[in-house]
Amino acid sequence: MKIGVNEVHLWLTICHAEWDTRLLERYRGVMNDDERRQARRFVHAADTHRYVTTRALARTVLARYLDTDASTLQFETSEFGRPFVRGIAPEALSFNLSHTRELVVCVVARGGSVGVDTESLLQAPAPLEVASEYFAPPEVRAIRHLPSELRHRRFYETWTLKEAYIKAVGKGLAIPLDAFHFNLGGSGKVLPSFSSRLCESPSKCHFWMLSGPSDHLISICMRGPEDAPQLTKQVRIVPLRSEYPWECSVLRTSADLDIMVAR
Repeated sequence: MKIGVNEVHLWLTICHAEWDTRLLERYRGVMNDDERRQARRFVHAADTHRYVTTRALARTVLARYLDTDASTLQFETSEFGRPFVRGIAPEALSFNLSHTRELVVCVVARGGSVGVDTESLLQAPAPLEVASEYFAPPEVRAIRHLPSELRHRRFYETWTLKEAYIKAVGKGLAIPLDAFHFNLGGSGKVLPSFSSRLCESPSKCHFWMLSGPSDHLISICMRGPEDAPQLTKQVRIVPLRSEYPWECSVLRTSADLDIMVAR
Protein backbone atom coordinates (compact mmCIF):
# COMPACT_ATOMS: atom_id res chain seq x y z
CA MET A 1 0.00 0.00 0.00
CA LYS A 2 1.29 3.44 -0.91
CA ILE A 3 1.17 6.58 1.17
CA GLY A 4 2.32 9.92 -0.18
CA VAL A 5 4.54 12.45 1.54
CA ASN A 6 2.49 14.57 3.96
CA GLU A 7 -0.39 12.10 3.89
CA VAL A 8 -2.08 10.71 7.01
CA HIS A 9 -4.10 7.47 7.11
CA LEU A 10 -6.38 6.44 9.98
CA TRP A 11 -7.35 2.83 10.72
CA LEU A 12 -10.04 1.92 13.26
CA THR A 13 -11.23 -1.36 14.75
CA ILE A 14 -13.96 -2.05 17.30
CA CYS A 15 -13.18 -4.34 20.24
CA HIS A 16 -16.26 -6.51 20.58
CA ALA A 17 -17.16 -8.08 23.91
CA GLU A 18 -17.03 -11.51 22.25
CA TRP A 19 -14.34 -12.10 19.66
CA ASP A 20 -14.15 -15.06 17.32
CA THR A 21 -11.63 -17.33 19.05
CA ARG A 22 -10.30 -18.60 15.72
CA LEU A 23 -9.62 -15.02 14.63
CA LEU A 24 -7.82 -14.27 17.90
CA GLU A 25 -5.61 -17.30 17.29
CA ARG A 26 -4.73 -15.91 13.88
CA TYR A 27 -3.82 -12.65 15.58
CA ARG A 28 -1.52 -14.49 17.97
CA GLY A 29 0.05 -16.12 14.96
CA VAL A 30 1.40 -12.80 13.65
CA MET A 31 2.70 -11.73 17.09
CA ASN A 32 6.18 -12.48 18.36
CA ASP A 33 7.02 -14.45 21.50
CA ASP A 34 7.32 -11.38 23.73
CA GLU A 35 3.89 -10.15 22.63
CA ARG A 36 2.33 -13.54 23.24
CA ARG A 37 3.87 -13.65 26.74
CA GLN A 38 2.50 -10.17 27.44
CA ALA A 39 -0.96 -11.27 26.29
CA ARG A 40 -0.91 -14.10 28.84
CA ARG A 41 -0.25 -11.67 31.71
CA PHE A 42 -3.67 -10.01 31.53
CA VAL A 43 -6.20 -11.18 34.10
CA HIS A 44 -9.38 -10.24 32.25
CA ALA A 45 -10.29 -11.69 28.87
CA ALA A 46 -11.41 -8.30 27.53
CA ASP A 47 -7.95 -6.84 28.23
CA THR A 48 -6.28 -9.80 26.54
CA HIS A 49 -8.50 -9.46 23.46
CA ARG A 50 -7.85 -5.73 23.25
CA TYR A 51 -4.09 -6.18 23.47
CA VAL A 52 -4.03 -8.99 20.89
CA THR A 53 -6.25 -6.96 18.56
CA THR A 54 -4.05 -3.89 18.93
CA ARG A 55 -0.91 -5.82 18.08
CA ALA A 56 -2.61 -7.49 15.11
CA LEU A 57 -3.88 -4.14 13.84
CA ALA A 58 -0.44 -2.54 14.04
CA ARG A 59 1.33 -5.48 12.45
CA THR A 60 -1.09 -6.16 9.61
CA VAL A 61 -1.52 -2.49 8.69
CA LEU A 62 2.18 -1.60 8.78
CA ALA A 63 3.14 -4.76 6.86
CA ARG A 64 1.03 -3.56 3.95
CA TYR A 65 2.87 -0.26 3.72
CA LEU A 66 6.24 -1.97 4.04
CA ASP A 67 5.35 -4.84 1.68
CA THR A 68 6.40 -7.53 4.11
CA ASP A 69 4.94 -10.28 6.27
CA ALA A 70 3.25 -9.02 9.45
CA SER A 71 4.95 -11.63 11.63
CA THR A 72 8.44 -10.53 10.56
CA LEU A 73 8.14 -6.91 11.73
CA GLN A 74 10.45 -6.01 14.57
CA PHE A 75 9.58 -3.14 16.89
CA GLU A 76 11.75 -1.05 19.15
CA THR A 77 10.96 1.78 21.55
CA SER A 78 12.68 5.08 22.12
CA GLU A 79 13.98 6.10 25.54
CA PHE A 80 10.56 7.65 26.18
CA GLY A 81 8.64 4.53 25.10
CA ARG A 82 7.57 5.56 21.61
CA PRO A 83 7.37 2.48 19.32
CA PHE A 84 8.91 2.36 15.87
CA VAL A 85 9.68 -0.30 13.29
CA ARG A 86 13.31 -1.35 13.39
CA GLY A 87 15.23 -0.11 10.38
CA ILE A 88 12.54 2.31 9.20
CA ALA A 89 13.20 6.04 9.60
CA PRO A 90 10.25 7.92 11.15
CA GLU A 91 10.17 10.26 8.14
CA ALA A 92 9.69 7.24 5.85
CA LEU A 93 6.83 5.79 7.87
CA SER A 94 5.56 7.05 11.21
CA PHE A 95 2.77 5.38 13.16
CA ASN A 96 1.02 5.66 16.49
CA LEU A 97 -1.66 3.74 18.39
CA SER A 98 -4.37 4.53 20.91
CA HIS A 99 -7.28 2.62 22.38
CA THR A 100 -10.23 2.76 24.73
CA ARG A 101 -12.23 -0.19 26.02
CA GLU A 102 -14.14 -0.36 22.72
CA LEU A 103 -12.01 1.27 20.03
CA VAL A 104 -8.45 0.79 18.75
CA VAL A 105 -6.97 3.30 16.31
CA CYS A 106 -3.75 3.25 14.31
CA VAL A 107 -2.54 6.33 12.46
CA VAL A 108 0.14 6.15 9.76
CA ALA A 109 1.96 9.03 8.07
CA ARG A 110 4.90 9.78 5.83
CA GLY A 111 6.99 12.93 5.97
CA GLY A 112 6.70 13.69 9.68
CA SER A 113 6.04 12.26 13.11
CA VAL A 114 2.43 11.43 13.97
CA GLY A 115 0.54 10.99 17.24
CA VAL A 116 -3.04 9.98 18.02
CA ASP A 117 -5.28 9.76 21.05
CA THR A 118 -8.87 8.60 21.45
CA GLU A 119 -11.29 8.85 24.36
CA SER A 120 -14.92 7.87 24.83
CA LEU A 121 -17.33 10.64 25.77
CA LEU A 122 -19.58 8.04 27.40
CA GLN A 123 -17.18 7.30 30.25
CA ALA A 124 -17.48 8.64 33.79
CA PRO A 125 -17.47 12.42 34.30
CA ALA A 126 -14.20 14.04 33.32
CA PRO A 127 -11.65 14.45 36.14
CA LEU A 128 -11.69 18.24 36.03
CA GLU A 129 -9.22 18.39 38.92
CA VAL A 130 -6.64 17.02 36.46
CA ALA A 131 -7.20 20.06 34.27
CA SER A 132 -6.73 22.41 37.23
CA GLU A 133 -3.45 20.75 38.12
CA TYR A 134 -1.88 20.04 34.75
CA PHE A 135 -3.49 22.08 31.95
CA ALA A 136 -2.28 25.53 30.94
CA PRO A 137 -4.09 28.44 32.64
CA PRO A 138 -5.97 29.53 29.47
CA GLU A 139 -7.36 26.00 29.10
CA VAL A 140 -8.44 25.88 32.74
CA ARG A 141 -10.18 29.23 32.41
CA ALA A 142 -11.91 28.14 29.19
CA ILE A 143 -13.29 25.00 30.87
CA ARG A 144 -14.46 26.89 33.96
CA HIS A 145 -16.26 29.50 31.87
CA LEU A 146 -18.35 26.87 30.09
CA PRO A 147 -21.75 25.71 31.34
CA SER A 148 -21.34 22.65 33.54
CA GLU A 149 -22.90 20.33 30.94
CA LEU A 150 -20.18 21.25 28.39
CA ARG A 151 -17.12 20.89 30.63
CA HIS A 152 -16.89 17.11 30.26
CA ARG A 153 -16.58 17.32 26.48
CA ARG A 154 -14.14 20.25 26.53
CA PHE A 155 -11.88 18.40 28.97
CA TYR A 156 -11.59 15.43 26.60
CA GLU A 157 -11.21 17.62 23.54
CA THR A 158 -8.26 19.31 25.22
CA TRP A 159 -6.85 16.08 26.64
CA THR A 160 -6.86 14.20 23.33
CA LEU A 161 -5.15 17.09 21.53
CA LYS A 162 -2.46 17.27 24.21
CA GLU A 163 -1.89 13.53 24.12
CA ALA A 164 -1.69 13.51 20.33
CA TYR A 165 0.91 16.28 20.41
CA ILE A 166 3.20 14.75 23.05
CA LYS A 167 2.98 11.39 21.28
CA ALA A 168 3.92 13.01 17.97
CA VAL A 169 6.93 14.63 19.66
CA GLY A 170 7.79 11.25 21.16
CA LYS A 171 8.74 12.40 24.65
CA GLY A 172 5.54 11.60 26.51
CA LEU A 173 4.95 13.34 29.81
CA ALA A 174 8.52 14.63 29.81
CA ILE A 175 6.81 17.55 28.06
CA PRO A 176 4.91 19.66 30.63
CA LEU A 177 1.23 19.78 29.75
CA ASP A 178 1.06 23.44 30.76
CA ALA A 179 3.82 24.43 28.32
CA PHE A 180 1.37 24.54 25.43
CA HIS A 181 -2.34 25.13 25.09
CA PHE A 182 -5.19 25.02 22.63
CA ASN A 183 -7.76 27.67 21.88
CA LEU A 184 -10.91 25.80 20.89
CA GLY A 185 -13.13 28.68 19.93
CA GLY A 186 -15.87 28.60 17.35
CA SER A 187 -15.79 27.79 13.64
CA GLY A 188 -14.31 24.33 14.13
CA LYS A 189 -10.74 25.56 14.62
CA VAL A 190 -7.82 24.34 16.71
CA LEU A 191 -5.43 27.16 17.56
CA PRO A 192 -2.34 25.83 19.36
CA SER A 193 0.06 28.05 21.29
CA PHE A 194 3.50 26.89 22.43
CA SER A 195 5.69 28.20 25.20
CA SER A 196 9.11 29.37 24.06
CA ARG A 197 10.67 26.81 26.43
CA LEU A 198 9.52 24.02 24.08
CA CYS A 199 11.56 25.39 21.15
CA GLU A 200 8.69 24.31 18.92
CA SER A 201 8.03 25.48 15.38
CA PRO A 202 4.26 26.11 15.29
CA SER A 203 4.08 25.98 11.51
CA LYS A 204 5.16 22.33 11.67
CA CYS A 205 2.32 21.11 13.91
CA HIS A 206 -0.97 20.12 12.28
CA PHE A 207 -4.06 18.90 14.14
CA TRP A 208 -7.35 17.18 13.44
CA MET A 209 -10.13 16.36 15.89
CA LEU A 210 -12.56 13.74 14.62
CA SER A 211 -15.84 12.27 15.75
CA GLY A 212 -15.27 8.53 15.91
CA PRO A 213 -17.75 5.66 16.26
CA SER A 214 -19.78 5.24 19.46
CA ASP A 215 -19.25 8.81 20.70
CA HIS A 216 -15.46 8.69 20.61
CA LEU A 217 -13.18 11.64 20.07
CA ILE A 218 -10.04 11.04 18.00
CA SER A 219 -7.30 13.69 17.88
CA ILE A 220 -4.33 13.48 15.53
CA CYS A 221 -1.15 15.55 15.40
CA MET A 222 1.36 15.42 12.57
CA ARG A 223 4.59 17.19 13.31
CA GLY A 224 7.32 17.94 10.81
CA PRO A 225 6.20 19.17 7.41
CA GLU A 226 5.96 22.85 6.57
CA ASP A 227 3.29 22.10 3.98
CA ALA A 228 -0.04 21.20 5.49
CA PRO A 229 -0.53 17.42 5.44
CA GLN A 230 -3.78 15.83 4.34
CA LEU A 231 -5.91 13.19 6.04
CA THR A 232 -6.50 11.12 2.91
CA LYS A 233 -7.68 7.72 4.12
CA GLN A 234 -9.98 6.47 6.88
CA VAL A 235 -10.64 2.74 7.13
CA ARG A 236 -12.67 0.65 9.53
CA ILE A 237 -11.07 -2.77 9.72
CA VAL A 238 -11.29 -6.16 11.35
CA PRO A 239 -7.67 -7.30 10.94
CA LEU A 240 -7.27 -10.34 8.70
CA ARG A 241 -10.99 -10.38 7.94
CA SER A 242 -12.60 -7.27 6.43
CA GLU A 243 -12.30 -3.55 5.87
CA TYR A 244 -14.21 -0.71 4.28
CA PRO A 245 -13.96 3.09 4.06
CA TRP A 246 -15.14 4.91 7.17
CA GLU A 247 -15.49 8.67 7.22
CA CYS A 248 -15.10 10.19 10.66
CA SER A 249 -16.46 13.73 10.74
CA VAL A 250 -13.79 16.40 11.19
CA LEU A 251 -14.90 18.44 14.20
CA ARG A 252 -11.91 20.77 14.36
CA THR A 253 -8.67 21.35 12.49
CA SER A 254 -5.68 23.69 12.58
CA ALA A 255 -5.67 24.00 8.79
CA ASP A 256 -5.38 27.48 7.32
CA LEU A 257 -4.69 29.09 10.68
CA ASP A 258 -2.08 31.61 11.71
CA ILE A 259 -0.68 29.53 14.56
CA MET A 260 0.50 31.61 17.49
CA VAL A 261 3.59 31.25 19.66
CA ALA A 262 2.94 31.79 23.36
CA ARG A 263 5.24 34.07 25.30
